[in-house]
Amino acid sequence: MTNDQQLENLRRFHLFLDTALRPERHLNQSRISVQYDIVSSYLFSISTYFFSRTYCLKIMTNNYPLIVGVTGASGLIYAVRTLKYLLEADRAVELVASKSTYMVWQSEQNIRMPAEPTLQEEFWREKAGVPNSGKLRCHPWQDVGANIASGSFRTQGMMIIPCSMSTLGKLAAGLSSDLLERAADVQLKEGRKLVLVPRETPFSLIHLRNLTTLAEAGARIVPAIPAWYHNPQTIEDLVDFVVARALDQLGIDCVPLKRWKEEEKSH
Repeated sequence: MTNDQQLENLRRFHLFLDTALRPERHLNQSRISVQYDIVSSYLFSISTYFFSRTYCLKIMTNNYPLIVGVTGASGLIYAVRTLKYLLEADRAVELVASKSTYMVWQSEQNIRMPAEPTLQEEFWREKAGVPNSGKLRCHPWQDVGANIASGSFRTQGMMIIPCSMSTLGKLAAGLSSDLLERAADVQLKEGRKLVLVPRETPFSLIHLRNLTTLAEAGARIVPAIPAWYHNPQTIEDLVDFVVARALDQLGIDCVPLKRWKEEEKSH
């Protein structure tokens, strides 16, 4: 709709209101007879405008990258499976792994994760089993000047999976000592989606208070707690349930999951 058309519709709407409120000023009854057509046309035009704007904004947002943060919490398989499904769905991912992540790979899998971004991209793609699909860019944890450190860099949001209690505590206190924490803080201050997948048990009172603080600040908390109603057969089935529910919070549906009372989706 052009600006001239919008102005004409607005003029007609004002005419309708004036006719309805002060009919003595409008002796031409033909105008009154079409007043409902005028307002209907105007309201339809306005609703179409806002619908188109909202739809286009949604499409644009879906084209923005998703930030995936990986911390030193146990359970790196959650991050690997998340990358697998995002990249297979041809999504763009900005990944940052904390300093502790390197140590966890070494201690849990006896694997050395490379620090150089290009080599690290190859590393994550190999672990996820997705050599080509999607877009993946890895950032050094200490690069606080990276694009994802700024609110002007538009993203679809951020997921930290798995999320350690150390990272959780720093975010709750508003601290940003590395790129991962800064990127998460940016999501909160910009009002974007931040999904945290804590992998800890049991929770202390301090943990619970930090979780509450972040939830009140707008973060979505998705503990790494699988369900059983989808009849899991493997460890991957259990992990994928958590990944799917975490991605649900971002409006992303790319994990083949048998949902409650829904037919199994094929992807």
